[in-house]
Amino acid sequence: CMNTSPRILLIILAIGLARPASLLSDEVTLKNGTTINGTAVKVVGLSQATANRNAKGNVRIDSFWLIDDGVRRFFVHRLLVDEVIANDELAQKTVFELKHQRSTRKAGPVIVGGFSSVEPFDRFGRRTVTLTTKDGPTKIIQAITKIRPDYFHLKGLTHNWEYNLDTNTLPPDVLLSLIEQSSDRSDPSECKAAFIFFLQAKMLKQAQQELDRITMEFPELKDWAKVRNDLIQETKAISAINEVQRRRQAGQHELAYMIAKKAPMDQVSAEVFREAQEIVKEYETFFQQRDDAKVMLDMLQANLKKDQADRLRSMRATLLDELRYETISRLNPFLRSQLDKTLTADQKLALAYSGWVLGEANATLNLKEAILLWEARFLVLEFLRNTNDPFLDDELIAKLTELEYIGIERIVEMIPLLPPPSVGAIPQLSEIVEQNVDVAADEPPATYSLMLPPNYSPHHSYPVLVVLRPSGRTHEQEIRWWAGDATRPGWAQRRGYIVIAPHYCDENTKSYGGNTTAHQVVTKSIEDLRQRYGVNSDRIFLAGHGMGGDACFDIGMSRPGWFAGVVPMNAECGRICNHYWRNGPDLGWYLVNGERDRKLVDSNANVLNNMMRHGQNIIYCDYMHRGYESYHEEQERIFAWMQFQQRPQLSKLKDWEVSTMRRSESSFHWLDGKGFREDSFPKDIFSRRRSMKISARATLGNQGNVIYIKVPGSGATVWLSPELIDFNERVQVRFNMKYLPRKFVQPSIKTLLSRLRDTGDRQRLSWAKLEL
Repeated sequence: CMNTSPRILLIILAIGLARPASLLSDEVTLKNGTTINGTAVKVVGLSQATANRNAKGNVRIDSFWLIDDGVRRFFVHRLLVDEVIANDELAQKTVFELKHQRSTRKAGPVIVGGFSSVEPFDRFGRRTVTLTTKDGPTKIIQAITKIRPDYFHLKGLTHNWEYNLDTNTLPPDVLLSLIEQSSDRSDPSECKAAFIFFLQAKMLKQAQQELDRITMEFPELKDWAKVRNDLIQETKAISAINEVQRRRQAGQHELAYMIAKKAPMDQVSAEVFREAQEIVKEYETFFQQRDDAKVMLDMLQANLKKDQADRLRSMRATLLDELRYETISRLNPFLRSQLDKTLTADQKLALAYSGWVLGEANATLNLKEAILLWEARFLVLEFLRNTNDPFLDDELIAKLTELEYIGIERIVEMIPLLPPPSVGAIPQLSEIVEQNVDVAADEPPATYSLMLPPNYSPHHSYPVLVVLRPSGRTHEQEIRWWAGDATRPGWAQRRGYIVIAPHYCDENTKSYGGNTTAHQVVTKSIEDLRQRYGVNSDRIFLAGHGMGGDACFDIGMSRPGWFAGVVPMNAECGRICNHYWRNGPDLGWYLVNGERDRKLVDSNANVLNNMMRHGQNIIYCDYMHRGYESYHEEQERIFAWMQFQQRPQLSKLKDWEVSTMRRSESSFHWLDGKGFREDSFPKDIFSRRRSMKISARATLGNQGNVIYIKVPGSGATVWLSPELIDFNERVQVRFNMKYLPRKFVQPSIKTLLSRLRDTGDRQRLSWAKLEL
């Protein structure tokens, strides 16, 4: 027994010896590449109401998988599951149990709102939290009663409320204190148990400290400890190699090189060391190739006539300025030509400069052609930068079309390798800056906050995370939640995401109202970002908490062609989702809620049930017995899921239909509707029971291309590309049930570049347009 504060009365802390516990963990692999671990069972629905509706008479249809990992439950539809591997072997987990004397417990909270305050855990595993309830602030004393490597159990001492939390959310000093109190530190077997616990929890630093203590205090265990020390070093090295690969994928090559160089040869396996050395060698090869390229360019250009050398001088300066690990492959044909005595100086230089503009697969030996390609590159960038001079547009297009060797196919090959047309500010590491953006001609500019990932390069194509803040949190705080700061980088920085927070609402807004201005601020912020920074438009994600999550539901469903995935957290489907849930059948969703957060499980279940039954890509994560929280511990899984998500290619969007209830929602995929009737879209979008439909279909048959368009308006613009039609065949259009004359549609450089300038979307290029 021990003396404690009067409010806790007398609490007896009796922590038993570490003992093994059994855990049956299945591995569920989804068709999108995601893997979920936990106990997997089949269920009928997400809630009792949806289960009753899904059941067909007396026949039980288990359409959903529920995967329980002890802290949270994941729901996925069987159509999304690729494989379920049942783990028949019981994994032994080291567990510490704690006993606390309880006071008389009151009824626990049915609805759990936000925490007003959370005290840190004391050395005995207790804390006091204050909940915001309808009766005012409610203090609840909680205590840790069981600790496993994967989660610990938290029980209310004053209220009937208990749940599990991930062990890695517990401060290491508190965890160590509980283990020290629970075991006999003079008993080597119990010290071994503590070491195994930390190893199973993947807390390698603490495992190493425990092992060092065992080595010092129990010399007879020296050999045992050496084997475990080798295991820790190998695990650390494998973790470091995985981190290197993440950093390389994120374009953070300086960090990747530094981490790989630190792999200790004498403490890791030959295989791990070899992998690290191969990575180091790749980077050092780049350094050598970069230096070789500079020398070769100088030497070869010295052999040219003065007029030719003068023309190449500015090209050389630009090439060297853009030369990075990301771009060195464009010079591969040039570097390989170094020892080829059959090629002349101008041919080798042609390989360098043409490969730089079009990529190594399209390098040419014709120096005149290479120079014209650079001239075309300059004209294209000038066009993309020109935003208010239509006469200059015409002049630039005329010059482009007059260039020999240059056609629309060459410009399409060139576009992915261009730098951003506008130069965006490059803030310091983890610094957040603000950027103004025009939303509408008659409205003041909007703003978005921005954080770039470490080692940002305009020549890398970055995924983007668009985050929407909840009530009570600033836009900057929402970015920090996802991206962290310089001292504690978050997963957005580690995975190499550009993070922006559009200021979609003012600072006093308490709830999302579904206004169209919020939609415009989000989409215009994305368009502006794509003009200034290296963005992969196929991997833009929308995420938000609370009212920001509510906005995610609305904006994600009404703008499905903009995003690869949507992550609403603590969010509620608005009524409009009942009409919009079919709009993005290929859009990925990762939803996170607490089981006792208002009645979100029940209010969201109907829409989610419909989406999941139709095979949509949805993971629903439900934290058991918890309420309105940020759920920071879910971040790593969210980013792992995002790595597998991409916006569908246009070739998969040849036939689609969407619902709309706002006149502003007129553009989808490759169609812009026009002339929508005002009386079909009342200001109160919920005053009518039906939504309006927009549909498009492109087919190619014996009669050539046939395009079917249906919009609730008088006109439309159809944006075409080779993924949708064959430009060598005539096009027959059926617009709002009327056939238009069949004709050829010619690709247009001006259309291509004008559309690119408007959207900044390099992954979806429009070669031509039809005005209907």
